[in-house]
Amino acid sequence: MLNYPPAIKRSPRLRSIGISRPFCSGLLIVGSLLILSVPAAAKSPQLASRTSSGPTASIKAASTSFGVLGGRVKINAIVQGASSCVFTAPNDAELSSRDVLDCSAGWATETVTLPVNQSSDPKKFVISVRVTSHSSSKIGTASVTLTVAADHSRCSKLPAPGRNYSFCNLSGAFLRGADLSHDNLTNATLTGATLSNTNLSHAQLAGAELSNAISGGVIGIPKTVPTSWKAAGGYLLGPQANLNGANLSYLNLSKVDLSGATLSPVNVTGANLSGAVLTGIISSGVLGTPAALPTNWHVANHYFVGPGAYLGGANLSGANLSRFDLDGANLTGANLNGANLFETILSEANLTRSSLTSATLTRASSGSIVGVPSALPPSWQLLNGYLIGPDANLAGANLAGLSLTGLNLIGVDLAGATLAQCNLANSNLTDANMSVADLAGAGLSGANLSGAYLTGANLSGANLATTILASAASGGVVGSPAALPAGWTLVHGYLAGPHADLSGASLAAVDLTGVNLPGANLSGANLTGANLSGANLLNANVTNANLSMATMTGTNLSGANLAGSTLSATEFASANLKAAVTGGVIGSPASLPPGWRLVGGYLAGPGADLTNASLSAANLTGANLSGANLSGASLSAAILTNATLSNANLGNADLAGTTLTGTNLTGANLVGSISGGIIGTPLSLPTGWTLVGGFLVG
Repeated sequence: MLNYPPAIKRSPRLRSIGISRPFCSGLLIVGSLLILSVPAAAKSPQLASRTSSGPTASIKAASTSFGVLGGRVKINAIVQGASSCVFTAPNDAELSSRDVLDCSAGWATETVTLPVNQSSDPKKFVISVRVTSHSSSKIGTASVTLTVAADHSRCSKLPAPGRNYSFCNLSGAFLRGADLSHDNLTNATLTGATLSNTNLSHAQLAGAELSNAISGGVIGIPKTVPTSWKAAGGYLLGPQANLNGANLSYLNLSKVDLSGATLSPVNVTGANLSGAVLTGIISSGVLGTPAALPTNWHVANHYFVGPGAYLGGANLSGANLSRFDLDGANLTGANLNGANLFETILSEANLTRSSLTSATLTRASSGSIVGVPSALPPSWQLLNGYLIGPDANLAGANLAGLSLTGLNLIGVDLAGATLAQCNLANSNLTDANMSVADLAGAGLSGANLSGAYLTGANLSGANLATTILASAASGGVVGSPAALPAGWTLVHGYLAGPHADLSGASLAAVDLTGVNLPGANLSGANLTGANLSGANLLNANVTNANLSMATMTGTNLSGANLAGSTLSATEFASANLKAAVTGGVIGSPASLPPGWRLVGGYLAGPGADLTNASLSAANLTGANLSGANLSGASLSAAILTNATLSNANLGNADLAGTTLTGTNLTGANLVGSISGGIIGTPLSLPTGWTLVGGFLVG
């Protein structure tokens, strides 16, 4: 019977994070190879020899006895005082390398492949290591004997067609070129076996364990294969398959399960991998472009990159990974310097010791990140499993109770995030999306929330004292803040204050008496029936707003833009409309301040801003437009009889055919104005101006 240890199926999770697990007494499983773990201080007198004051070596193997089918084993040499090691073996035993190895670290390993024993007698193979030191001419040697033993049990018979190897443990067996046609290998353990160029025609492999088995050039098609495995192009393809160096070009690998498989390197030119399972796949040196890949998978920098991929130590520097899904990927020790990770999904990724210097993390999403990166871009940090920095995607993140003081969080997406009791004092949250976020009890004193979105946010007990809220959008705010900046108030679920963004706000019939909104954006807001008496709307944007039946008594609208607004039955008594911009106004106000009127969709009065206004043929008889700005306005054929335009700005205005009978133009600016065909005689003209033949000359 072959002297192999029982087969153990590798754990994809352990494999994906590069952890070995103990096996038997002092054995470790790495891949499909067995290593005897020998501490550096351990000695093996029966195998070690040393020359006085020279380097020493001891050598061990995971197993020293094999069945007649041979196999592979990794041996481990522990050395002291040596700088180089050379392994030797008989010619019929293959070494993975016959080169001189650097063993200055105190160890060296070698893989030995033993051939099939054709004789009935045991066959021995002496594997030696010779160690030397740069500082000494002396050498040290050690050896171990591996035996391919005679064994006449069913599982040890030499390969031949029609054999019954069902349930046999052939782990690590060297079966390259063997004829296993029509063999019964049902439920056999072939972990790590060499099956390249093997004849498997009509072989029964149902239930067989093929993890880490080496194939390629396989002859024939097996009658059955294990669940999730398939034979194609001379390869056995399935979970944890060893496909190092495989040429899979132009093969149809649709829906093949390659989870945990090793493909370093591999040629996939034109291969169809649509629907394939690549979770935990280990790759490098990927050549060519596949015809199709599974959803969310890509080839980048010669690696398979996708959710759950194993990319430990991968060189992805400068790679374009924008919008890739790396959910659960293992990036331990990976080089991501300068990589483009724009909108990339990194949730549950393992970033232990990964380097992300100068990487682009804009709108990258994270959460439950494993490990700590060795380097991150400026202004970025890892907190509570999240990558936090400017323009980060932290929608729905749980950051409750964290200290995020003084951070650069410009443009960060915190929609629906939990920030309760979080300290964000003095952080820069300009243009941040905090809609529906839970900010209960959060500290935002001194934070910059300019342009931030706070719609539906929970601000119960939040401290916003000295917070900058200019251009911040709100609405549907839950709870009451513990403190607000000077000049701000919470009304009907909106944060109202200087330069607030209340565009599209629903404030119908709301009492906004005395509200302080200088420079605020109320464009498109519904203010139907609202009470804005005494409110300060200096320079506010009220374009296209609905002010029907609103009360604006005593409201300061100086410099406000009311273009396109609906003013049906609006009360403007004693309102300050100086320099207010209008045009396209809908409806007629119920009242206006003294000296004001609605003409052609414009509110016209003393100090009005009628720049470029279209008032051709308008009847402005007796209008008081003193100090008004009419630069560039079209007043052709307008009637300005007895109107007051003293100190008005009519620069570049069109006054052709205008009626100016009794018009007061004292101190007006007429530079660049167009005239001709003027009707009537003005009451007064600016100094240096006169009316000649229907033209204003000055």
